[in-house]
Amino acid sequence: MKTSHYLIIAILFLMLGCAKEKPVENEFLTLKKANLPIPMQFDFSATPDITVPFTTCAPTELKVSLPGKLWLNGTTSYFGKIDEKKSYVLNNKCELIDGKIVKENFAGLITTADGDNFSFTGWIQIDISNAVKTLSAPVVGEILITSGTGIFDGVGGTITISGTADSANGSIDWNGDGTMKYN
Repeated sequence: MKTSHYLIIAILFLMLGCAKEKPVENEFLTLKKANLPIPMQFDFSATPDITVPFTTCAPTELKVSLPGKLWLNGTTSYFGKIDEKKSYVLNNKCELIDGKIVKENFAGLITTADGDNFSFTGWIQIDISNAVKTLSAPVVGEILITSGTGIFDGVGGTITISGTADSANGSIDWNGDGTMKYN
């Protein structure tokens, strides 16, 4: 009798061990299916593409210029490292305000490692009032996600950005925090 109990217990353990686990659904996909706002954070570095001409800010007589294109690299929440060969920002225009704030309007594309991407437009303000002394300047702005492909098909959203521009090499380190939402 004792042996049969041990045999039944062994069979139960074997059955439990062989039971298929239900896959855990990604939190991103759960929020997307429920049509709920999806938190979005990123940490990027942007480096100038030296093959693209610089954009001269208005008023042009002050001769303040920004890189025309910046390559993005870094990580995003949910998707990890982005494809730095397919993620970029294009400077549409810039202007110098009161001799100390550069406002830049841009558009860009962020591509994940699996090739899905989303387009965005946005603006940043760079406070250059102390840039000559420190070689760095604080950056604030906003990104509006406008469209996407693959997992980002139908996406929209707003992300607030902050960071630091390095005037010595034209790079920007920036963080973003906001939400994505699907139509």
